[in-house]
Amino acid sequence: MDKWRDRLVELKLNMDKRGVLVPIEENKDIPFGIKRVFYIYGVPESGYRGNHAHVDSKQAIFCVSGSFILDVDGDKYYMINNGIGVYVDAGEHVILNRFTKDAVCLVFVSNYYSEEDYITKEAWYGETITDSISASETAT
Repeated sequence: MDKWRDRLVELKLNMDKRGVLVPIEENKDIPFGIKRVFYIYGVPESGYRGNHAHVDSKQAIFCVSGSFILDVDGDKYYMINNGIGVYVDAGEHVILNRFTKDAVCLVFVSNYYSEEDYITKEAWYGETITDSISASETAT
């Protein structure tokens, strides 16, 4: 089994002279029912997002503009706007960093928001946010 390839979620890009249309359907393009969608933008180049896992929620994470690095339990993905996202299972720790100025991250989630669903790395492993980001930065 190829863990990198098995984690990828590839969307169909419908391109013609009018531009690109990317349809997204739950349980078809996204491998779960979608309860929540959010996007992230305007993150400073030295900033980060995430640094947590979820108890029950699954996610599919895409870059729709610019680029950023997605770290899932230590596996790093260079995210660009190419229709390929990354599936993140419940319990997997995620850090997003190295955002370009024009980066936009789009996330599909299997559950509605619940504060109880979040597991911070500090609570889980006893590490601080700074420790996690430093480890992520030095590993690339």
